[in-house]
Amino acid sequence: MFTFGFGNAITSLIDPVTSEVWSFTQQGYLENQVTSILGSLEELSKHVADKTSNIQIGDFSRKTAENSLGLRTQHLEFTLHVLDRATNFSTFLESLADGATSIRMPLDVITTAVMKTSDPYIHLYNARFTSLSQLLAQTNSLIQDLPKENLTGVVNSDILSSKVLNVKEKEFSHLSDPVKLTFELKNTKFTHRLQQKCVYLNMSSTDINTRWLRDGCVWSETESNSTHATCYCTHLTNFAVLMDIYDVSDTIDEFNSDILTYMSYGGGALSVLGCLISIIVFEVFRLKTERVRIHEQFALSIIFVQLFFLVGIDRTENKYVCMTMAICLHYFLVAMFSWMFVEGAHLYLVLVKVFKSKSNFKKYLAVGWGVPIIIVGISAAIFYKEYGSENTESLNAFLMISSESNLKEISLTKVSKHILIQK
Repeated sequence: MFTFGFGNAITSLIDPVTSEVWSFTQQGYLENQVTSILGSLEELSKHVADKTSNIQIGDFSRKTAENSLGLRTQHLEFTLHVLDRATNFSTFLESLADGATSIRMPLDVITTAVMKTSDPYIHLYNARFTSLSQLLAQTNSLIQDLPKENLTGVVNSDILSSKVLNVKEKEFSHLSDPVKLTFELKNTKFTHRLQQKCVYLNMSSTDINTRWLRDGCVWSETESNSTHATCYCTHLTNFAVLMDIYDVSDTIDEFNSDILTYMSYGGGALSVLGCLISIIVFEVFRLKTERVRIHEQFALSIIFVQLFFLVGIDRTENKYVCMTMAICLHYFLVAMFSWMFVEGAHLYLVLVKVFKSKSNFKKYLAVGWGVPIIIVGISAAIFYKEYGSENTESLNAFLMISSESNLKEISLTKVSKHILIQK
């Protein structure tokens, strides 16, 4: 009765309807409490297992285990197995709920447990928290001042816990035969676009960047699909699937981040300098042919792209300034490609229309600078809310015009490489 009451208490705390209440707490408070809840349930299970190792309590169902205790509430399900160490176990499979989510325990776990403890019984604990992903997502969406630059992903599955309670966790840190976990994904809308990562919860971490780690866990591409993910982990702890909402596969350390920053600014500055030298040469030597004037306009567009990128990359403190920078950057990027098109069209006319004498430069100006106004104007009018962001992801990693549309995502890194190649 006590265990059932404790389970109901946890269910009440992790019910998604409480997200509005949790949103009034400080950033990271809910995540810390989630860690505390997981730890509390584990401690309760350990206490129950210690007291009932040799006693059959409640309504036990005998499977491969000697004694089993199960509890299922609306948002929580856990099982506690008291396994006789003398039993000849085969691979131990613990299915949770309707089988869509499961944990397969390899024989290596039982073998290690038998070797590392002299207790007559092995206490195996498995739990499934079905609502934590929804609670975390809803609460974070309600916290207005939550710095999104720290949110590299969202939990996209149930949280599964698997441990041997009477053996130290470090004894299972390098299993030769990994634990197999099958997760049913909560949000399947973007699974074809965003990376799914198998992670485990670092119970000792208070930093959001190190709360979910990937060490020892791999995602099985062949066994996963758009609705389910299969993971293999070489240790026991609390597991989940993290959806990479910013398409950042790994966190870059500070040293490498500084190197990339210097390379971006250095490459951008060299590109601007090269384009300026080209324009100065064209003006000083009065090179005014139609072909040279097109090159001049193309160089000018590259200069503006690099300047808005270098100057505007960190202008995220003001929403409207960030939005303006994003729109201008979008315009000059399109203009740059428009002038590339103009160069190709002019080359065609020069080679094919050999006896052409009429100048088309005004038409080129209309295409090079006018067409981008139309394209960006329509885009900004329809998707104006998608320009700019509270963080630097939209300018630093990539310029995404609409996260839910089919418009092309323009990678600034690739564009910068292309600009340098053009030089």
